[in-house]
Amino acid sequence: MTYIVTGAAGFIGSNIVKALNQRGITDIVAVDNLTKADKFLNLVDCEVAEYVDKKDFLDVVEAAAISDEPDKQRAIIAVYDRHAYDDEKRDALNKWADELRKL
Repeated sequence: MTYIVTGAAGFIGSNIVKALNQRGITDIVAVDNLTKADKFLNLVDCEVAEYVDKKDFLDVVEAAAISDEPDKQRAIIAVYDRHAYDDEKRDALNKWADELRKL
């Protein structure tokens, strides 16, 4: 199973990654705003499978949300910080999550 941690380079996100690593979990996709490079320092002692820019991640989530293919809709299931996104993105993520619950 792949774990997706949004806001991974921030204080809370990096501590979630560290806690997962302490449990032997390293199949982690760390998502954060890559334009703030200094935040990456919070993850230097963490093991992650991939580091993804927030915008690229949202593009993938939105593409899955509007897809007619159920497998693509179920491809990403993530817990995200609802305060980390603007209203439009948050509404799109909430709508997508509601649709997944119906499947």
